[in-house]
Amino acid sequence: MQANASRSLKERVGILHSRKNGSSIKKGSAIGDYPRIAYILIAFCVFSYPFYASSLLPMRLSLAMSIAGLCAVVLLFLTRGIINFSHTGWFASWFVVGLIAAASAGASGYSYDSTHVWYPLMFTLSVLIMLMCSRSADWILPTLQTIVVMLIPFALGTIVLYFIPDLFAQVKNVLFPDSYFATGYQSGLTTHYSYNGTYNIVGFLISIGLLLFSGKTGKHKRLWIAAMLIFAFALMLIGKRQNLVFGAFAVFVVYAASGNRGKTFKIALTLSVLLVALELAISYIPGVEASFDRLFDTFEADDVSESTSGRTFIWEAAIKGWESSPLFGHGWGVFTYQFSINNTVHAAHNELLNLLYEAGIVGAVATTLCVLFSLAATWIAFRGTNRSEALAACDLPYKAALGVSLLIQTYLVVTGYTIGSLFSSPSSFMPYFLAVAIAIACRWSLKRKEPPSKSLSGPASSGHRSANIKKRVAHRKMS
Repeated sequence: MQANASRSLKERVGILHSRKNGSSIKKGSAIGDYPRIAYILIAFCVFSYPFYASSLLPMRLSLAMSIAGLCAVVLLFLTRGIINFSHTGWFASWFVVGLIAAASAGASGYSYDSTHVWYPLMFTLSVLIMLMCSRSADWILPTLQTIVVMLIPFALGTIVLYFIPDLFAQVKNVLFPDSYFATGYQSGLTTHYSYNGTYNIVGFLISIGLLLFSGKTGKHKRLWIAAMLIFAFALMLIGKRQNLVFGAFAVFVVYAASGNRGKTFKIALTLSVLLVALELAISYIPGVEASFDRLFDTFEADDVSESTSGRTFIWEAAIKGWESSPLFGHGWGVFTYQFSINNTVHAAHNELLNLLYEAGIVGAVATTLCVLFSLAATWIAFRGTNRSEALAACDLPYKAALGVSLLIQTYLVVTGYTIGSLFSSPSSFMPYFLAVAIAIACRWSLKRKEPPSKSLSGPASSGHRSANIKKRVAHRKMS
């Protein structure tokens, strides 16, 4: 019996080794259990709606692609084993926020237009997908790379339209002929310069995060430098103040907290180079000069409503509306404020006020606590992670993945809770939930201290199981 048991254990060891060797595919063609192209296609589909809807792709097509991508994520999630959210810990509280959003929108009785009717649904689905993606970290690098590739056309479009302004009329006639707010290179390939600014700042933060924290040299580093410079130049041309101010704030805070060696010298050197570059750009590029003139005028304005572009009127309307339904609000995604016939906003331009109006005290407190917890948990993980620790399956340092997550969260949270919005549009809340999903996946993988591609197969990876079986075989031989 001992001989049979020993033979059986040896066969199991052989099977494990053959599986391990058989699944060893060249780096770049596969990551973890699925081909790299699968993660790329899923990421492209999922983010086609928040990035391409009504600009580079028709609304219905981009929505269908995004829903198909979300279904693919669910399918991959279900093939990994039983549904169990316990590993996400307090992050699973986001599930409650998703339910609040869905219930609030359904009970409001609000007649959503064809565009905004999908926002509460996409919000709830994004929360679920975020929690499902946290079961593996293999998807992080190909997803970030795909998003940068998806967003780079907006940066290049802004730059090209600035230098060739006559081209804009043709672009508008093809992509969005009925858009009132598409006015020039500032809006670029989008229907509004706010969207263009959001896409470019997300691309910039991903690029600079991978550049600062990945530790790569050579070709990869040059690619991220090129992408970062393209996005940065486009942002300066767009001239949206919150992108410039809060983007710089996020980069400075996260890099200062990174623990990188010589960071003080690098920060001082970078600031010096940036000041020289800005001085040259302002002197020789009128578009950049106009953007910074507008920025400086903001700080010099005496009137608060003028410096906030009329946001004080929206804030007053949100507060008055909340007072009429303080506990549960009026319904997720129902806020509107009409400046003029052609200018109706669907967000209070301050996330706390927007949440109070739409979800009341209950929804605002629950959502804000989840936001703060996610940010704090990412910060702690980022500060406590060694730069050399890497995601074995995709050769991306945990420090880089968490750095990108913290950059995006810091920017979107600070912007959303001051003069912008966070959960009112898929263009902001889907990148945000991507950042939180990265943080959850990295924390879970670090907690288990296993390569992400094996982290879902059980309490121990196949390598550990193989070693344990060998020990048991040797022990039985000795006995």
